[in-house]
Amino acid sequence: MPKAEKIFLSNHRNNSLQQQKITEMIVFKELIVYLINTKDSNSFLRFIKEIQPLELDIGLLNDYLSELSQGTISQSLINEVEYQYEENSYSIERMEMVDLIGDTNVMFEFKDIKECFNMIEGLMNGDYDYKEFAMQFPKKLELVEDECPPEVLNGISELCSNYLSKNTSDADFFQQVKNHYISFEECYNFESE
Repeated sequence: MPKAEKIFLSNHRNNSLQQQKITEMIVFKELIVYLINTKDSNSFLRFIKEIQPLELDIGLLNDYLSELSQGTISQSLINEVEYQYEENSYSIERMEMVDLIGDTNVMFEFKDIKECFNMIEGLMNGDYDYKEFAMQFPKKLELVEDECPPEVLNGISELCSNYLSKNTSDADFFQQVKNHYISFEECYNFESE
């Protein structure tokens, strides 16, 4: 039995619905604490942080969270959000962005992957200085947490490191990145623009 299971189940020996509800509220609140206080970062959290927050009444925040933790959304919160949308003329685009939160079919890291692809493509097209690319690409790659074969992406970072250590000539660096570029393109079904 996992440790967390032992902690929660040992406190709720009778497995009552009320005890289960208490556990669910604690778990919900722990998620809120994590989201607000985490120093962790991934494409999903960066996506959320890019959305400008509504100007909700902070004095009612605890009331809103109390109701949410009990599985209800208060009419006052609904009214507040509707008012904010009307007052600020928020578009359907904002609603669609917010609606993506919690959608497990969304690949949030696609933006970072596409930027990596565009950087490589820029190098192939002569838009990047080799040294500049070799310094910037590994930093951008750190933002990607994807299942694409790691040798495709990590190989490019290793090439950058070798280039910066002056272990690779410009021509060799370009050719080796180009070889990885083709694999990268195939991995994500990108097409050159």
